[in-house]
Amino acid sequence: MKKTLLGWGLFVAGVIVLVSAAMIGGGLALVHQPDQEEREVPAPAQEETEPEDEPVAGDEPENDPEAEEGEPAAHIASEVLAGPADTDLNVRLEEILEGRPGEYSVSLIELSGEGRHAAYSADAPMEPASTYKLYVAYSALKQVEAGELAWDQAIADGRDLDQCFYDMIAVSDNPCAEELLYDVVGRDQIVADLPETGAETTSFEVGDVHTTAEDLAGMLARWESGELPLDTESDAVLMDAMAENIHRDGIPAGVSGDVHDKVGFIDGYLHDAAVIHDEAGTWVLTILTEGSSWDEIAEIAEEAEAALGR
Repeated sequence: MKKTLLGWGLFVAGVIVLVSAAMIGGGLALVHQPDQEEREVPAPAQEETEPEDEPVAGDEPENDPEAEEGEPAAHIASEVLAGPADTDLNVRLEEILEGRPGEYSVSLIELSGEGRHAAYSADAPMEPASTYKLYVAYSALKQVEAGELAWDQAIADGRDLDQCFYDMIAVSDNPCAEELLYDVVGRDQIVADLPETGAETTSFEVGDVHTTAEDLAGMLARWESGELPLDTESDAVLMDAMAENIHRDGIPAGVSGDVHDKVGFIDGYLHDAAVIHDEAGTWVLTILTEGSSWDEIAEIAEEAEAALGR
């Protein structure tokens, strides 16, 4: 009888040991994650340069006006832009910009709330500086989706497309952008893709390179509302890089939301094109300037946010 009890005791103890080992092993399996490679952000680029006479430059998504309770209603960019500009916002933009040093071209598009849009000289052509890289990014992503480009494809200075795309947007790297523009994607293809983005005024013609606040804001608004023929992975690639833009003294310094933006700066031109997410939803703001400063751009963004009542 004692042997029998001793045997049962040893059996139960063995089961407990096995169960404990399994639980510990399972816990380790749950907490262990493989190391992920960290992306090294290159040092900020010097003032941007452009080669002579060239720029260094299915179904529409449904608009659900009855968003879930607590969520701001979303608007489709093309529908917002098809309507008249908001008179009060236009007047307020003029007041915000009046008397400031320099020249300005501003476009504001609200993709939530009232779905308003306003502009100040938004159709005035201006030197794009590095905002042209947004158009290059769009065409590059289209070619990746079509299988014509691969993310591991060598592009410039030992960097593949994955790294070059990130550097072009987040750091405003020039060699990567120029290689994509002239050799990999090609200027002709970028020009052919412009109408899809709604950019009706932007030009990449030799000797006549320009864009407008209206074109840049319209493209970003269509991109954000899912109207461009790109899948969600491609959308994320661009927006993630814009979120990590290292030049944060313009619009990001003036507004309270999360800002995904692309800047441009060369020869007295300072530009910022942004998608902004805040508690009230999403809006797009593009500010192109000549003879201004980042502080002025930040103040304009702050006052534009207040004008929207956000």
